[in-house]
Amino acid sequence: NKELIIYYFIKNYLKYKNGIFNHHYLKCVNKTLKLSKKVSREAHKLKGFLRFKYMKNNFYYAEIEPDNNVISILVKHFKQRMKEQNWVIKDTKRNLYAFYELGKVNYLTNDEIIKLNLEVSNNEYDIEELWKSFFKTIAIKERKNLKCQMNFVPKKYWKNMLEMENIDEKSN
Repeated sequence: NKELIIYYFIKNYLKYKNGIFNHHYLKCVNKTLKLSKKVSREAHKLKGFLRFKYMKNNFYYAEIEPDNNVISILVKHFKQRMKEQNWVIKDTKRNLYAFYELGKVNYLTNDEIIKLNLEVSNNEYDIEELWKSFFKTIAIKERKNLKCQMNFVPKKYWKNMLEMENIDEKSN
């Protein structure tokens, strides 16, 4: 019911203006603040957990599968952080692509992204192997604790994280 909550929040905002944030007793205000916090937390986590792959045509490509539509928040972050590179972030749940090139962001469809012919570069495979090797080397096998790892990196993000591939939960 996110849409209804936001609708009632806007309706009350027109009545109370900025003072609406003092009306926590209103369900729509309380729920909107909770939703906002949830979205910002997820976006914050994804800023750290997002993994780009280098493609043959000089693009970086990353996939996410967020619960909330956080792609515009991520775009704002990576537009500042990676302004010299061209990149694409795909929200697989919403089938939405954020395409950044030459300082401009566009949101593309599947048909438009296919025209880019994104193919992983040969060097990327070498880099991935180095990263996996590094991750494996710094880990202390005797101190492996998947429950602790899941506290810092929730399991739902593992799917798109190279270093979390092939982790066997039963070996804990």
